Amino acid sequence: MEFMKRVYDLVGKYKQIIVVSLSNVSSSQVQSIRRIIYKGKGTLIVGKNTLIRKAIQMRSDKDLPKQFEDFRKLGKQIAELSALIPLIRGKVGLILTEESVFELKPRIEANKLQAAAKLGAIAPVDVIIPPGTTGMDPSQISFFHALSISTKIDKGMIAITKDYHVCFAG
Repeated sequence: MEFMKRVYDLVGKYKQIIVVSLSNVSSSQVQSIRRIIYKGKGTLIVGKNTLIRKAIQMRSDKDLPKQFEDFRKLGKQIAELSALIPLIRGKVGLILTEESVFELKPRIEANKLQAAAKLGAIAPVDVIIPPGTTGMDPSQISFFHALSISTKIDKGMIAITKDYHVCFAG
């Protein structure tokens, strides 16, 4: 109930509400993003999507159920907020700020880190294996031949001779 009150209150206080995807974002990255946003006089809300949607729906509707009547004291109804409800799906967060999106985005994107691929993840970029030594001994060369990756033996190790495109973005 307290979380819903907080969301209900905050969505009416800020003029910018940005829905961001948090898939493949670590908790330490979320904390550093919170610090960046806080310095720019804003906040990041991450929580149960059903509670966030309910709070936004109550803020956008005229009629509130009786048990939520005390929410009305936090601010008046804002009908335009209902456009956010379909966007709150999956791992998302809400950035609430007074700052311009164009000033905030580069500061947040500066926290991007490359991460190892996980099973079932969708590739955000093309994955290419560059040429060079692999650190594997020549007895494992059959692995590369099975994948049609051109190799050579260099100083007792398998070396890939040209770029190999593993997968495409998406």
